Amino acid sequence: MGDASHRRRKSDHNLGNAIDVTHWPEGGLDTWRLADELRRQMRAYPAGRLSLIIAQVHVSDASTGWTWRPYRGRNPHKTHVHLSIRPSARLVVRPWRLT
Repeated sequence: MGDASHRRRKSDHNLGNAIDVTHWPEGGLDTWRLADELRRQMRAYPAGRLSLIIAQVHVSDASTGWTWRPYRGRNPHKTHVHLSIRPSARLVVRPWRLT
């Protein structure tokens, strides 16, 4: 759920429909690679679980065919990736397919 900062504005976090994943390349988690792989999957399977991806000053969603475009929001998302989940897919429990 959204923290105090998120609760002051409209955010998918406040509805439980978003997650932020911390960038940790030393531990094997490169969130830019994760974000780009999920974006590719959404291009191949547009009915997938995500509605929005923000990472490294870029954003992608279905409205642009899951292509990257510049993100101009307050937080550049350089230390984490933001994933918004479609509300109808929120309870899906099958594993994510990551390469």
